[in-house]
Amino acid sequence: MGEHASHLANLTAAAEANAKAASDNAAAALLNAQVVVNSERPWIVISIEPHRTVSGNFVFRATNKGRTLADFESGTFDFSFDSYPANVPTPPDYYGTFNAPNQTLIMPDDGFDIQPAGSNPESMIKDAGKTEQMKLGNQFLLFYGRIIYRDVFSREGKDPIRHETRWCYCFDIFRRQFVRTGPDVYNRHS
Repeated sequence: MGEHASHLANLTAAAEANAKAASDNAAAALLNAQVVVNSERPWIVISIEPHRTVSGNFVFRATNKGRTLADFESGTFDFSFDSYPANVPTPPDYYGTFNAPNQTLIMPDDGFDIQPAGSNPESMIKDAGKTEQMKLGNQFLLFYGRIIYRDVFSREGKDPIRHETRWCYCFDIFRRQFVRTGPDVYNRHS
């Protein structure tokens, strides 16, 4: 009887170890599948470029850096003068919409200009009477926004997953360039 109980205990332990190994393998396979999906999905990234024809203007550009189509849903773009970039209101208030791109399906390595005419930060600073405050570091000109888009993967009859890109940049008046800034909630991808 003791030998039988010992053998049964060994079989039970082996079965539990096999079940744990199977569970670990399933979790690893799910993680691996998610890595593959993330590597294949669309990723909208924001860049800032000088306007092609208007000196002093900059264009914010949304580009799909992923490997599959991005289906544009909506977007916001706004600016504000703030005393310090890390102290902007959280969560962000997104009010300033922009016109949707002509084609809402964004191919990999393709994109669209968020404001095709561009923004001229130096003119905006001068028109707002903030030049001296900016030079003293008492005010900062921030540009921020978000884009909501979907991937095109079908998941067992479920809707494609919605993704979001948020960004926040500060115009450096001395170097005449943009610097990513703001709290993490202003700068993230999902």
